[in-house]
Amino acid sequence: IPSEACEVPNLLHLSVARNSIYLISPHILLLEELESLDLSYNQIEAIPGILTALTALRTLDVSHNQITVIPRAIGKCHSLTALVVDGNRIVSPPPLILAMGTKSALFYLQQLCDAETSGQIYLPGLELTELPMELAELTRVTSVDVSRNKLTTVRPLNLLSRVTSLNMSENRLKDVDSDLRDMLLLEELDLSKNRIVH
Repeated sequence: IPSEACEVPNLLHLSVARNSIYLISPHILLLEELESLDLSYNQIEAIPGILTALTALRTLDVSHNQITVIPRAIGKCHSLTALVVDGNRIVSPPPLILAMGTKSALFYLQQLCDAETSGQIYLPGLELTELPMELAELTRVTSVDVSRNKLTTVRPLNLLSRVTSLNMSENRLKDVDSDLRDMLLLEELDLSKNRIVH
């Protein structure tokens, strides 16, 4: 992003679409009033976490770039209401999360970001049919609530060895025997309103 564009303090909307930009400069932080940022059709490979400092940002368009990961910190952009990411090869968050729309994607990212410090994963009622493997990276988690989804398996939560509380109520679980064996510290387990037959 041209540093000159970042020297206009009252700028509300900035579009640098269809250029050859590959890096988002820290100078962007000078645009404290920025509400809309269009970086579409560039060569950007990563969204920097510094964008969370743009507290007025409501729309971020990074479509058609080279982005594979949306940083968890983006979930902390509480004013963000539109996150446009199509035309990228994003693997995190998983496509199933992104397909749910901006609100759900940002909620998911915020929960993952919070889980790193709180030790809790809280993802109820998202209509998830499977849990993303990236949840297994949150090794400090002790409490998980994934109730009111459409899950058929505990995996990958069984890889979280420190979990003491697990709420998987109101899902579509039929069998959990082998998955729960790895969760040796589990003290609280809610499997109510599932499809378990034995």
